[in-house]
Amino acid sequence: MEPELTAHSASSADHVVNVRDLIKYFPVRDGVLQRVAGHVQAVDGVSFDIHRGETVGLVGESGCGKTTLGRCIAGLMRPTSGGVYFGIAHLLGYPVSYDQMLFRFADYNAGFYASRNAAFQKALSMTSGVPLALDGDLIRYDDSETGATERAARTLGRRIELSDSEIRRALEQGESIDFESTELYRRVFALADQTAHAQQPRALLPSIALESPKITRKLTTEWFATRVDQRYRACLSKSAAG
Repeated sequence: MEPELTAHSASSADHVVNVRDLIKYFPVRDGVLQRVAGHVQAVDGVSFDIHRGETVGLVGESGCGKTTLGRCIAGLMRPTSGGVYFGIAHLLGYPVSYDQMLFRFADYNAGFYASRNAAFQKALSMTSGVPLALDGDLIRYDDSETGATERAARTLGRRIELSDSEIRRALEQGESIDFESTELYRRVFALADQTAHAQQPRALLPSIALESPKITRKLTTEWFATRVDQRYRACLSKSAAG
C-alpha cells in the first residue's frame, strides 16, 4: 500500500522541503545523578514549506531557536518530534495507477509518469516493430522534429484508427494521469496484449543512465529506484517491528 498525502504532508508538487510540527526540547539535568528536571523548549511546533526556486530566511531575536531549527533541517540534530521531508510532494503529489512504490521512486528520478510511459513505449515497440529507448519521454519539447515514440505510433495509425494529430494530442498528455484514458494508450496496449497473448505490464523501470561529473561508475534510474525501494522496505519492516 502506498502512503498518501495528508493535511500534514505537502500540498503542491513544487515543494522541495516540508517542515511539519517540528519540536526540539533539550533536557535540563539536576543533582548528583543528573536526572531530568525539566526541558528547554528550543523549537516548539514549527511548520512551513520551501518551494522550488524560493529562498527562505529565518528571522528572530537571539535565542529564539533559529540555529536549532536549521540544524534539525540539515540533519545535524535529531528533532524531539515532527519531521523534515525533502521532495515528498514531488514523490507523492500526483495520482498514479502503480501497484508498487518502486515506480514512484523511478519517477522521482526520471520525471512524472516515466515508469508508465516506459511501459507504453515497450508495448508500442512490440506492436510497431520499431526499436525505442524506454526512457519515458513520449514527445520532444526541444525542437519541432518528431520524436521516435511519436514516429513509431504513427506507423500504427491505420491499425489503431487514429490520425497523426490524434496521436500527437494523446502523447501531449504523457505527463498526466489522463494519458491512460486516451484511445492511443488503450488501443496500443490492447494490441500488445493480443500480440503477446498476455497482459503486458503497465509500469516499467525506465532505462536511463545517470550522468554527473560526480558519478564515476555506471548507474541507472533502475539502480536508483531499486536502492531507494530497498531502504523504504527496510524502514517499513522496522516500523512494523515496533
